[in-house]
Amino acid sequence: MDCCSWFLFLTFNPIMSDSKKLINTLAPYSFVIKFVFLFLFLYALFPLIRGITAPGGDIYFSFADTYLNVVKGLTTFLTSAAKGVLEMLRYHTNQRDYQTLRIESSRGVIINPSCLGWGVMSCWAAFVVANKGAWQHKLKWLTLGLTSILLLNIARVAIIALANHLQWEAITSLDQHLFFNILSYCIIVLMVIWFVTVQKKYEARRA
Repeated sequence: MDCCSWFLFLTFNPIMSDSKKLINTLAPYSFVIKFVFLFLFLYALFPLIRGITAPGGDIYFSFADTYLNVVKGLTTFLTSAAKGVLEMLRYHTNQRDYQTLRIESSRGVIINPSCLGWGVMSCWAAFVVANKGAWQHKLKWLTLGLTSILLLNIARVAIIALANHLQWEAITSLDQHLFFNILSYCIIVLMVIWFVTVQKKYEARRA
């Protein structure tokens, strides 16, 4: 072994040894570490997307506004889906823009970025990805959870528009954002229990 090789060996061997010890120490907490990192990354991604897709902003990027505007895409999807539900129920709806939905001339509902449920969806996505399993398995659970949250949000938009039209004070007086978050996290808790149950059965069969 030449001098250069000895130098590299003596330099990196202690580092690799310490790295292995650190990995072994952190192994029991790997899920928590991955979950927190992924959740914070996804959660922080939302204001960044809003910043680069909002015309007039300091970091506005026209290409992102045209092709990567997740906020507008999700908003349009929610209002369009809720509109479809209400029209199936024989209500005449109209939209001033992609953010609004109302029945006839009632007050209707306005979808702000905070109403999209990004935090809840980020929580579920981080939980699934941080867990063990093949990517096909994770993709199935990710799709199931996100679909459930979106369906709940579509129902919320439709119900609020209907409540404003029919003047249901029991619903219009609620804090809709808080109520949606509570229901969403209740769904996530139930799905986490289901996920863990299925995962244990899967691992038991492989053992």
